[in-house]
Amino acid sequence: EMQRSLVGSEMCIRDRCGSAKFPVKEPFVDLIKSSMQTFLNAMTYPDKTIYPVATTNEQDLYNLMDVYLDAVFNPAIYTKPTIFEQEGWHYELDLPEDAEGDSSSASLREGTLRYNGVVFNEMKGALSDPMSVLDDAVNAALYPDTAYAHESGGDPRAIPALTYEQFLDTHARHYNPSNSYITLYGDLDVDRALAFLDERYLTPVAAEQAKRREQRAAQGL
Repeated sequence: EMQRSLVGSEMCIRDRCGSAKFPVKEPFVDLIKSSMQTFLNAMTYPDKTIYPVATTNEQDLYNLMDVYLDAVFNPAIYTKPTIFEQEGWHYELDLPEDAEGDSSSASLREGTLRYNGVVFNEMKGALSDPMSVLDDAVNAALYPDTAYAHESGGDPRAIPALTYEQFLDTHARHYNPSNSYITLYGDLDVDRALAFLDERYLTPVAAEQAKRREQRAAQGL
């Protein structure tokens, strides 16, 4: 688990793109533009990831919950490996300016191979701040051998060690109803909200994830 904290798998999962029910590129961005939300975000910490939403319209709340819960429990990462490559890391080849558009083997040999990826670049930027580096060093000294000793977004030097299989394994083991807390707050019909959560996600997701665990165990994963 400590090694996986270094590679930022939770941050990559949080930044996933699309889900089974909502197969769009950036569901959260679409919600910001189309819903009546008053707050919408997702934040990763060393020991948890939270997905808070708020709205003054009850039906909008159910729409938001639907998109968020499907993104958390039924992400498209299992069917689209390109999400991992985009959000985590991948190789890119930079060609010399005079070789742009030339795909010959000679030109390719002159290119420079580099890492790229959304989370990889975000963490390079975040850890370019000396105070962030100092803060991480203090936490590592105060809380050794715990999740709090590591930067929750991962270390850019370690992120390329993350594999697609590890990425999926992190989600399969941690992102399930039995390992989550759901908090409802405000003037709403609690019975209706709890029934929505149970009927749409908690019961069916628990059954589906149990089936998925059995399949992965049979495959030795």
